[in-house]
Amino acid sequence: MKPFFFSRGVVALCVFLVPVWLGRGETNAPVPAETRVEAGTGAGPVFSEEDKDLQRAAARSLLANLRAELAAGQKVITLPPGDYRFDRGAGVLIQKAEDVEIEATGVTFWFGPDKGVVLDQCRNVKLRGLTIDADPLPWTQGVIESIDPKEKKMVIQLDAGYPALEGKQLTQPGRILFFDGESRRELPVFDDQATAFEALGERRYQITQFVSHRVFTNPLPGRPVRAGDRVAFFIMYGGGSNLHLRGCEGVTVEKVTNHAASSFAFHETKGKGGNQYLGCRLIRRPGTDRLMASRSDCFHSYLMEKGPRIEGCEFSHSGDDLMNIHGFFGIVVRAISPKEAILVSPFGEILGAGSRIRISDPETSTQPRDGIVQTAEPVSDPEVLAEVKALPSVLLEKKGLRIRDLAGCQLVRVGLEGEAGWQPHDVVSSPDRCGRGAVIRKNHLHDGHIRGVLLKSHDVLVEENRIERTGHGGIVVEPEFFWLEGPFAKNVRIVGNTLVRNGWASLDASGFGVSHAAIQVGVHFGKRMFPRTLGVGMVNEQIEISGNRIEEPAGYAIMLMNTRQATVADNRITAPFAAGEWPVFFNFSKLPQGAELLSEEQREALRAPQNAIFVHGCEEVTLRGNTVDQAPAFLPKTGLAK
Repeated sequence: MKPFFFSRGVVALCVFLVPVWLGRGETNAPVPAETRVEAGTGAGPVFSEEDKDLQRAAARSLLANLRAELAAGQKVITLPPGDYRFDRGAGVLIQKAEDVEIEATGVTFWFGPDKGVVLDQCRNVKLRGLTIDADPLPWTQGVIESIDPKEKKMVIQLDAGYPALEGKQLTQPGRILFFDGESRRELPVFDDQATAFEALGERRYQITQFVSHRVFTNPLPGRPVRAGDRVAFFIMYGGGSNLHLRGCEGVTVEKVTNHAASSFAFHETKGKGGNQYLGCRLIRRPGTDRLMASRSDCFHSYLMEKGPRIEGCEFSHSGDDLMNIHGFFGIVVRAISPKEAILVSPFGEILGAGSRIRISDPETSTQPRDGIVQTAEPVSDPEVLAEVKALPSVLLEKKGLRIRDLAGCQLVRVGLEGEAGWQPHDVVSSPDRCGRGAVIRKNHLHDGHIRGVLLKSHDVLVEENRIERTGHGGIVVEPEFFWLEGPFAKNVRIVGNTLVRNGWASLDASGFGVSHAAIQVGVHFGKRMFPRTLGVGMVNEQIEISGNRIEEPAGYAIMLMNTRQATVADNRITAPFAAGEWPVFFNFSKLPQGAELLSEEQREALRAPQNAIFVHGCEEVTLRGNTVDQAPAFLPKTGLAK
């Protein structure tokens, strides 16, 4: 296996030291008005059973009128303001609408939560002003009464108005998030799951088993979790997205607000795309003590031919990424000939006749090979389907690689114009259905549990956004093998953004398990997920990172990996490595493929490469005009390390 080396033309940023560095704790900025709560406001509005019945009747009437107006060809439809209740399983479906505006200002839809609003195969539709909420809420929350670090147990008192735990929920694994007791901002704790509860009565519960025990064993930047802090549990139920555009083209979603999503808040899948999201919000409901706004991603787009325009939006308080735009990789199930192979991909088609593709091994240890698809035909052979079902276990057994379950996958027989030299388990990347050409501009993304903007696409512009307090990276361009989310990135511009305090939950004892640079470009392939293996293939191309302001990142400000042709210019960085000197988290010496073949000099260079901007495994990189203020004393004084 080829060892991992610093590539030619690679440099790290020269840093300028100052004698005093401030701001390693929580910032002194006031808590936003949206997060301040009056005593006793609770989880949200409380409706009597009579109120709920009236809301259900109003919802039935509204749907009947809406369908009638759509059928009559009405081009502007105004929904009467008010509260409308849709019980679990009773979403709002709008199919094949075209050239119509739906005005919903003053309207609140209350879902089960389960199915939300679905626009199916719609074209040139505008939806404006709607508010979406959930009753009951799809999470529960409370305050920590006591912590026993020795026994690794914790007693929780649930807040009034939130669902109690009962039945199988007492043994059902669920994600647990921790928040400061006063500011209600999330604490920098990497993912954990609570797997067993003991009911103590009076809405009190003792968590008796955690998956990782990180909250007891890992010191957090700043302070440990303590009694009086707050928690949110995602062990209730999932469900459909609050607003789902399925197979749509040219739809505009304007000033739509989400307050509680059981899955994705905004979701688009499988269509020609070019949809717009303008002035939309996912926020905690004002005037409540809610800790969350969504169990999962705020915005999630996949398998779209043309990417979305997301502008002037506020996305916050999610249980996962704030934004994710991607397609999928295909995996070779059978290599039929040098020109033909059968591919599998999750959820839908990733290519068609005429598609340009890149073919790589499943560890990206070699450079991808290019090809053009001549034919692409669906496959339904039961024998091949059986091979697909077994593929995750085969990859794990033969190669030590893990991938997602492939239920609901797409099988296609692909013929190329030339020979590809197909090999079983090759990875296939195509830009055709990955949200190509997305524009993400002037949004406020904050308080996200994982990443801010996660991209696997081509021709994307990320411009003038403010991204603050994300648990992991603020802007991450990183194809992932486990989820089979791709393609490899090309022509991505990250310009003029402001990123504040990103990556504080990524400092975990496993070491470099996730993205903790404020801006990070790379590839998440290899035999290990935690700590992840660093591949050697330069699979990303034409990346620009320029004119950004990066303040108090937990570790690196910018990391650039696995990339050919990149520019990193005129970025202003303040207080990198704000979480302090944690060498274990920045030790790369054992992570690269072929690490055992590294020379001692190479190994030493990778043990603690602490630079504000760290570049490795790349070619044709230009760095210029970048500056650093308030650098900690342990960073190198001269910079320009190769």
